[in-house]
Amino acid sequence: MILRIATFNVNGLHDKRKFSKVIQGCKIIIDADILLLQETFLSTPLEYELLKDQWGDEFVFSPSVSSHSGGVCIAFRDRLSGSIFDLKYDSNGRFVAVLCTIKGYSFRVCNVYAPNVQSDRHVFFKGLYRYLRGTYPVILAGDFNCVLKKIDRYNVGQTTPPDPSRDAVRELIHTFQLADGYRAVHPQTPGHTWFRVNSNQSSRIDRIYVPKEVKVCNSETFCLPYSDHNPVYVDFVTPNTPDSNGKSYWKYNVSLNRDKDFCRDLRHHYQMWSSLKPGFDSLSDWWENIKGRIREHAIKHSKSRVRKKRERLTLASPLLSLHR
Repeated sequence: MILRIATFNVNGLHDKRKFSKVIQGCKIIIDADILLLQETFLSTPLEYELLKDQWGDEFVFSPSVSSHSGGVCIAFRDRLSGSIFDLKYDSNGRFVAVLCTIKGYSFRVCNVYAPNVQSDRHVFFKGLYRYLRGTYPVILAGDFNCVLKKIDRYNVGQTTPPDPSRDAVRELIHTFQLADGYRAVHPQTPGHTWFRVNSNQSSRIDRIYVPKEVKVCNSETFCLPYSDHNPVYVDFVTPNTPDSNGKSYWKYNVSLNRDKDFCRDLRHHYQMWSSLKPGFDSLSDWWENIKGRIREHAIKHSKSRVRKKRERLTLASPLLSLHR
């Protein structure tokens, strides 16, 4: 299936008229399945309840720490018929992430609003690993407040000074095998998303990184009023669920049933996998997905067991030589 994910720095939602116009624009014009907002400036549960009433569907958030900065949220359309769980967020209104299962495809979607100060931004990106690590594919999107290439900025300084935060973003992209959704469609188009008022400065600091395993079929950025940022969306095709392509045949090694470590880990994972059932059309679809997960878990454990056995033999070889 094709999913549309969009990101938009709204630059505050306290104004009631702006609040309504932005939400309606996001629903009707962007029409995203998953919408990431930054700088909501909303700091109380009541304010987010009002946002939920306007949006009409499910969402998660990290509130701002003041009435004039921060605040991020992820909004979902109910047409997805999926499930969300494992909510993670920070205490500064800069990060929120949730695990999603939609039509059998599970992934973690993460909304970021990076600090303006370079040193703070570097620490922020380095701190994301503890939220993102795991076995699930990652979608990392939001306002990064830095760019990685010259094409992504215009008239923002004549030179590019060293910025460790850029390297931190590159490390995240490499570690989680991500691709720039907009650049996959528009490799040579600037596509800038932020514009300084009364100036000719601009940059593409709002980006959407998707797993390399998905196929990006479209991406655009365009102007919506009430913010100095433009929204960006990416349309991508979710990959087949495990074992759905029929390319190979795999037989479960029953000796693993006698491996206490494997059985303990499998029970732990199975409890988590059971919570994915609401995201599937049927129990049989869920079970096909789980069989793929069991296969991956068994292969990984078997490789680890072989490696440890080889290491033990390597350590034992000098002792055997001395014994002889």
